[in-house]
Amino acid sequence: MTAWCNRRFQRGITLVETMFAMTVGVIVLGIFTYAGVGITRSLSATERYIIGIANENRLMDYVAADLRRAVRVSILSGGTSTILKNSGSTDYSITETTILVLGIPDYYGSNTPDNLRGSTFKTSRYPRTTLNTNATYNGSANPLLNGVVPWVDAQTVVGTKRVTRFAPSTAGTGEIQVRYYRAVRSLSDPTMCYFRAEYPSGSSTASSVVEIAERIQDNLSTTTLLISARNNGLVFQLQSSFTPTYRRSGATSAATNGVLEVSARNPRRD
Repeated sequence: MTAWCNRRFQRGITLVETMFAMTVGVIVLGIFTYAGVGITRSLSATERYIIGIANENRLMDYVAADLRRAVRVSILSGGTSTILKNSGSTDYSITETTILVLGIPDYYGSNTPDNLRGSTFKTSRYPRTTLNTNATYNGSANPLLNGVVPWVDAQTVVGTKRVTRFAPSTAGTGEIQVRYYRAVRSLSDPTMCYFRAEYPSGSSTASSVVEIAERIQDNLSTTTLLISARNNGLVFQLQSSFTPTYRRSGATSAATNGVLEVSARNPRRD
């Protein structure tokens, strides 16, 4: 009797039981796999969304900072420059061939980035130490001129309008030119980016080119930058948008739009 009981409880599982266990295992494994794929897609979509939002904000922040101090604003397209003051219902899209061109005050001795202490990159066009040692301002006839900018270097006339001169008269216009445009990163890297290029006064060679937004274009979405002007070029509207991707079938139908209104602080010279 004891031997028969032992054999009864030591027998293996049946084929039906094996198949049932395998089916349950496959179902559980499929659930975990599907959940893993979903989490991966969610993380990827979140990363793309964060990049898009960051590109929008960075683009508008850069352009807005330059527009607030700009004295000249124009659109360069196909070699033709158009002054941007009252664009009406027209929104200019900044692309590879349509470039936003700004003239901003040149307050510093050099436009070449140099973070060393005392570099000309950090020195004003009118440093007090220079004014204090210049005999023009320190003649015994009038010592009160110590540290004062001469009238000829403090103002100039543009057209019929008297305006502030941002640099000594020997430095030219006292302005630098900034260009915003879209282009590939390099010949070997086709990643589409937005760039900010800075040109010294009267120069056609950029002193610095900064990439301000990367990965702005793929097969699903393109980050855009639009600009319009009104009130004789004293108010600008910036709009940047991209289309987020959450579904496997492609981008969503509605774009994410960021809008910013900017007021110019300096009188226009164009």
